[in-house]
Amino acid sequence: DLQVRLAGLHEQLRSLQAQRRRAEADREALDRERLGREQEQAAVASRLEQTAAEQETARAEAEEAAAARAALAAERDEAQARKLAAQEQVNARERELRSLRRALSDVQHRCQQGEVEEARLAQEQEGLVTRLAEQYELTAAEALPRALPEEETDFARARIAALREQIRELGPVNLQAIEDYRAARERLDFLQAQEADLQEAKASLYRAISELDRRIKSHFYESFQEIRQAFQQVFTELFEGGKADLRLVDEDDLLETGIEIIAQPPGKKAQPLSLLSGGERAMTAIALLFALLRVRPSPFVVLDEVEAALDEANVERFSRYLKHASEHCQFICITHQRGTMEVADALYGVTMEGTGVSRVVSVRLVDIETEAS
Repeated sequence: DLQVRLAGLHEQLRSLQAQRRRAEADREALDRERLGREQEQAAVASRLEQTAAEQETARAEAEEAAAARAALAAERDEAQARKLAAQEQVNARERELRSLRRALSDVQHRCQQGEVEEARLAQEQEGLVTRLAEQYELTAAEALPRALPEEETDFARARIAALREQIRELGPVNLQAIEDYRAARERLDFLQAQEADLQEAKASLYRAISELDRRIKSHFYESFQEIRQAFQQVFTELFEGGKADLRLVDEDDLLETGIEIIAQPPGKKAQPLSLLSGGERAMTAIALLFALLRVRPSPFVVLDEVEAALDEANVERFSRYLKHASEHCQFICITHQRGTMEVADALYGVTMEGTGVSRVVSVRLVDIETEAS
């Protein structure tokens, strides 16, 4: 039973090892997936840097518009100053009226152009302010300190175009990357906990196997010593002399060791079982069988022609010992030896009274001996 349980435990161990290998494969897959998520995060960070560059470009455009507005305002103030000077000279310089009117006409024309340009710049400025608010969430006052110098605007526009092309090539951003990483991390933690449980179960199985081995060795060694002592006694009784012994082939490995039978019948030297004659081997095997029954008694035993190889003298010895042993155990013997039949309490046989007709015959020798006495 312990060996059966040990085989079951070994099977459980192999199953747990297979589960562990599957868990390690799952963990490697999750590591690869986590590496992909980290790469996606790096790409998102790069796109954020590109967006910041675009914001700086917008600030440069805003500064350029502000500079243009300041120039137009200065020009308008200059025109207005000239207009006032001309009006003051009208009364004093009538002789220069025509020339002054032509100059006035020119100034007025320039003023009109300036007003048109001012309106255009005001509209453009309003569009830039709206763009700053919608795309970059900045006011004109916030964008003005970040404006680039005029000589860098062309480079900034080219840079913006290149960054926009890179953003377009990157494609859509995976907004579920963080959630996917969190789910993968939870799965990894779960698998690591399962691996720890498997390791603990493995250690527990090894401890159980070690304890079973220890108990098996102890039980085997105790039983072996009992059977060995009983075998020595039974052999001497059965052979009416001589001696025998059981030896372990490898005492350092009780779970795998073999057992060697050494027998010395009366008048012969001690030698292994394989070197004995057929009858001596049979008698030695019978002695071992009776030794086992002495250590572990059984209610009844079936013997199927165990003494078939014995000669008449050994059959007589076997019969006497069988009669003695039957006081503590019931024996059912299948035999053709007359000596064994003589010590039986009852005989059962099959006889053929006619062709194809058989009949079971039984005789109770105990009853016959009682009547004879």
